[in-house]
Amino acid sequence: MSEIDAMVRFYIAIFFMVLAVFSNQILFLVLTIILIFTAIKRRCFLYSLLGINKKLTSENYYKNIYMKSTPNILIFLNEDNEVLYSNKLEVNMYLNEIFQNIENNNYLLEIDKQIYTICYSSILENQIRLIELKK
Repeated sequence: MSEIDAMVRFYIAIFFMVLAVFSNQILFLVLTIILIFTAIKRRCFLYSLLGINKKLTSENYYKNIYMKSTPNILIFLNEDNEVLYSNKLEVNMYLNEIFQNIENNNYLLEIDKQIYTICYSSILENQIRLIELKK
C-alpha cells in the first residue's frame, strides 16, 4: 500500500468517525477502526483476499530476475535523459557515447572490450525510454 493510499484511508476514517459521532451508528465506528488500522499497518486484508497485489508482485519478481540475470545492459531514462534505473552501475560514463552513436545511426558500442548492439525504444505512456545494450 502506498503512502497516498494510507493517507486517503486516514481521511476517510476521519469522515466516518464524524458520522459515527453524529449518527450514533456503530457501523461507522467499526469502519473507522478498520480504516485507521489498515492505514497505520499499510496492509489491507481485502487486497490479499481479492488478489490485487499478487499479480503486481509476481510481475515485478520476474522482471527483477530478468534485469539481474541478463548479460545485456538495461538503461531506463526519463524525458530529460536522466538515468532512472540501470543494471550496470557505471552506465553514466557511457551515456554520452551511447547518444552520439544513436544520433550517428551507429548502433554498435564497445564497452570493456565487448561489442554491444544498441536497442533504443520508448515507453510512451510514462515518457520513459529504454536503451538495451545487447551482447
